[in-house]
Amino acid sequence: MAQVIAPLKKLLHNTLLDRFVDSLEKLTNPEHRWKDWTEELMPLLRDARRDPKRLKALFAAIHKDVFDPKQPGLGAYNKKFAANWEPLFKSAFGADGSTLVRMYVDTSRATCAVYVCRVVSVVSVV
Repeated sequence: MAQVIAPLKKLLHNTLLDRFVDSLEKLTNPEHRWKDWTEELMPLLRDARRDPKRLKALFAAIHKDVFDPKQPGLGAYNKKFAANWEPLFKSAFGADGSTLVRMYVDTSRATCAVYVCRVVSVVSVV
């Protein structure tokens, strides 16, 4: 199956289109993107057969999408949001996601909920 999909992926890959889609996604406020990521994260943390590699990959994707102020092409709001919230994100989940991998579901749910509430409540200040 992978042999069939690989050539199709290569044909469909378009760097310009990928950048355009990424820019469109950045039009969504970062606090909403964070909330969307938490909805994807929670089922992984509930799974009894937790996959640390997948959790770390998701952590990296979340960081890149929402909390990396050094990303090229970020608007002022996204950049300021990332700069303000990256330290808290890393302190809550570890600099490389290692704390996230060790969290239990209840702990991670509480951490995510507190974090989302903090982000949403301070949005008007940012």
